[in-house]
Amino acid sequence: MTSGAKMRKLLIVCLCSVALMSCESRDDQTDGAETVEAKVLISLIKGDLDKTKRELTGLKQELQGVMEVQNELAEQVKQLEAADQEEIPTAAEVAGPDIKKFVAQLNEQRQNLGRLESRIKQLYTVVGNLRTSITEQQAAIDELLNILEEQAVVEEQEENIEQQDEIDF
Repeated sequence: MTSGAKMRKLLIVCLCSVALMSCESRDDQTDGAETVEAKVLISLIKGDLDKTKRELTGLKQELQGVMEVQNELAEQVKQLEAADQEEIPTAAEVAGPDIKKFVAQLNEQRQNLGRLESRIKQLYTVVGNLRTSITEQQAAIDELLNILEEQAVVEEQEENIEQQDEIDF
């Protein structure tokens, strides 16, 4: 377990303890603890969401770089294929070693292109997974925010009931 995760757990325990100690009754303790836990959980989820967004940005930049390299390699492959297909009858014997070298480079670049295309597919998969993760985390945040809003309404209603009871007596 990383020290960051340990610190988060310690922070959660401390916040929950403080919240529980400050509550006046058992119902208040439960509501307060749930509120604190929800707020801490929202904070952690937002941190994870920010981290995921930064990772996605980095992956997008890496993907852009890979796509640029792919385009450059594709252009080089076209040039090498064009050079390979040119026939110069008078210089064919002289250019033989150069042609072999270019063919070897062409084959190597084709292999590189294949590896880059594979990496691009992997990056698209990672981006898709990150988008799914972000969507799930956003849904969890929305759900927790709804819970917090509901708790606030309940607390307000309880206060109104207590005030009404005080007025009635």
